[in-house]
Amino acid sequence: MSLVRYEDTTTKTWEERMLKTLTIASVALLTTLGAARSEAWPSGTVTIIVPFAPGGNTDITGRHLARFLEQKTGKTFLVENRPGGGGAVGTMAAVAAKPDGQTLLLGSNGTFTVNQNLYAVPYDTLRDLAPVTQVTENTHVVFVSASSEFETIQQLFDAIRSRGEDVAFSSAGIGSGTHISTEFMVAKAGSKALHVPYPGAGPANIAVVSGEVDFGVDAIASALPLIQNGSVRPLAVQSSARDPMLPDVPTLSETVLAGFQTGGWLALLAPAATPRETIDTINRDLAEVIASPEAVKTFSQQGIKVSVPGPDELAERIAKETGEVKSLIEEAGISVN
Repeated sequence: MSLVRYEDTTTKTWEERMLKTLTIASVALLTTLGAARSEAWPSGTVTIIVPFAPGGNTDITGRHLARFLEQKTGKTFLVENRPGGGGAVGTMAAVAAKPDGQTLLLGSNGTFTVNQNLYAVPYDTLRDLAPVTQVTENTHVVFVSASSEFETIQQLFDAIRSRGEDVAFSSAGIGSGTHISTEFMVAKAGSKALHVPYPGAGPANIAVVSGEVDFGVDAIASALPLIQNGSVRPLAVQSSARDPMLPDVPTLSETVLAGFQTGGWLALLAPAATPRETIDTINRDLAEVIASPEAVKTFSQQGIKVSVPGPDELAERIAKETGEVKSLIEEAGISVN
């Protein structure tokens, strides 16, 4: 409906006519301001920092988001990989960026809840970064090389319990979500295994394929291509129920660790002083693009479960899980040494 209307000739007084005019003008002005606010972001090229090497779940998700946001806004979105320190290197780059919404950080739960519990990092997630939204929930899968001696999760666990650190696993880096979930799993098995960190999920998974390590744990989204082409064999998922993408793969809970479940998530954050209005605009745009038929199809085909809660909900989750991870690290005896 158009906001431009002819004057109502039934209006009897000057005051009534003026009130109508001011009301229509105010509505039009607010609409114009609203449009200006929505157009304020993005004002140019947006950089999405991914604090891991190319090829992993975070990188894959970041490139999908960049493509969909480009289609919506007509602006350029660049994914910049800054691996190192389990996500700490890329996080510090985001913390130091200009808080104008043109630099965003896409990291994992390891990035935002683990690092400050494990490293002497010079930042605090909720002090130095502004939550925008959670983007995905990730089911983790335990897998081995297609040529591995381990045919089942029971055989792998028997080896871990009997051989300890003679059994090695890869991760996307010390303090990454996959590192923490694997250490927790092994600790619950009452044993230890040798951790071999890599600068991202891509290199970590290739290490499993090549036999450099005995097993790996990663989000289904990044491990799925290797499973589908026969390079790796999935043994179990770490979720409470079987995953629809791998319906024949059992859970740890139904096989070797009753009641065990863990997983991961990805979230988008911005430098701390980014205006809340900009944060809300990004959140709304993300919610819209993720709900599009193309995005739903793309993410679902790769086993990526999307979710776009508000900034405050994400802040609450980060605060809660940071405390939980601290206890988990102490329980599992995880350290960077």
